[in-house]
Order: sequence, then C-alpha cells, then structure tokens
Amino acid sequence: MKGPTFFMGLRENLPSEYELKQVAPTYLKKVGMEKFHGEYREKFVFNSRKFFESLFSHLPIQNLKQYTKVCIFGYNERGIILGKYLANLGHNNIKFVDNYFGQNKNYSESSDFEISTFDDLDSCMNSCFILAMSSHHWNSTTEQILLKYPDSEILKIDRSKILHLTTYLQGGAGKVVLDLAKRSKAKGGVATVGFTKKSVKGYCNYPKHIDALKKAQINQIELPTTFDRKPSKIIGNCQITTGKIPRKSS
Repeated sequence: MKGPTFFMGLRENLPSEYELKQVAPTYLKKVGMEKFHGEYREKFVFNSRKFFESLFSHLPIQNLKQYTKVCIFGYNERGIILGKYLANLGHNNIKFVDNYFGQNKNYSESSDFEISTFDDLDSCMNSCFILAMSSHHWNSTTEQILLKYPDSEILKIDRSKILHLTTYLQGGAGKVVLDLAKRSKAKGGVATVGFTKKSVKGYCNYPKHIDALKKAQINQIELPTTFDRKPSKIIGNCQITTGKIPRKSS
C-alpha cells in the first residue's frame, strides 16, 4: 500500500465524526486547516493500510494463498474492495460468486474478476468462500455451500456488532440477555453487554451472570444507570457506550 493520502474538506472548521463521538480516529484524521485555491479548508489524512485493517483484519489474509480458489460470494462494494485488496497483495486465485451478476455477461466482461453463478461454479476442491452479502443470508448460503462443497472453508467479510443493553443481569431475564450475547458471539459477531453497575433496593447483577460473561470473553460496559429513564441519564449512557464497543472479536 502507498503512503497517506490527503483530502480537503469544508471551509468551516467543524468537528469530525470521531471528535463528536469522543473516540480515537482510525484511518481518517483531521489535521487542521490549510489554504487551498485561495481559501482555507479542513485537511484530512487518509491511511489506506489502517483502512484495510479496519475492514479485513479478522480475515486470515496471508493464509488464503493456500487455497486453489478463493470465491467471494456477493459482487458488491465491500466484496469488490476485498477482491482488489487481495489482488494487490498478489492473490491470483480470486473469483466472484453472484447469482444475479453472474448471469449478466456485461458485468463479467467489464469487471476485473470472473463472476459466476453458484450453479455454474466448476470444481471447488480446496476452496475458500468469503461471504460478502448481508448477514441475514449467511445461514442459508452456508448451508448451500456445504451441501455442494462439504470440505470448503467459509469466512465472513463482515462482523456484526451487537450491544445488548439491560438494567441488571438478574434472574431469568439476566440469563436471557447472557444467552443472547453468547449466541451473537458464536455466530461471529462482536457482542457487548451493557448494564447498571451499582445495585438499588431489590435489583442487582447476579455474580454468576457476570462470571459467565467473563468466561465467555464477552465485552462488558458498566453504566451509572440504565434504570433511570430521565433523558439526561439516557444521553449520558449513550456517551459512555460510544467508542467502547470493540472492533474485533475477542
């Protein structure tokens, strides 16, 4: 990857998204104001390496060369970005699978990659499929792949980030939240549970539920109160929660 790229923004010195959220910037950072064509504008630096890391660091990129074929399932924006990223790294075993675009020869001819429908795939022995479509298609697509190619490796381009927010991890309701978080993580997502830290009369967090979260390595966010419904308290919880959801699965 090349070095940083600079972008010029608005004439007004407005706070960036990460400044408003009070989190550290990842791949796009405002570095000040600079004169551009006779007027001062915001200046941003874009780090492509960090950009690709933020998208694909959970994928075993270097190990993909061991496969005879890497099939990216879903010819969409994220899938194309991944395909070009892999091609720039020297991967020449990339193919797209898309039941809509694969039927249209115009797309296949104009694309940098070969696009095929799933039914038209040739032998996929020693292959890896990377699911680039929306997560609600993951289960059905995984079943479809394993039925035809049972020995295939299946990866996901995206990691869903789910925040389970509750008042207290108490009793049966707390167990339900705990089980939901475990299932979220088991399906490849980044699961976080937020709850009120301090007990009040009649309400508390069960130690066994807290221990179960730690054992499952599920991220926890202790909040001043999710029990109080005042708007100021809700806004305060949102400000604390923002930026604390991890980017990677543990």
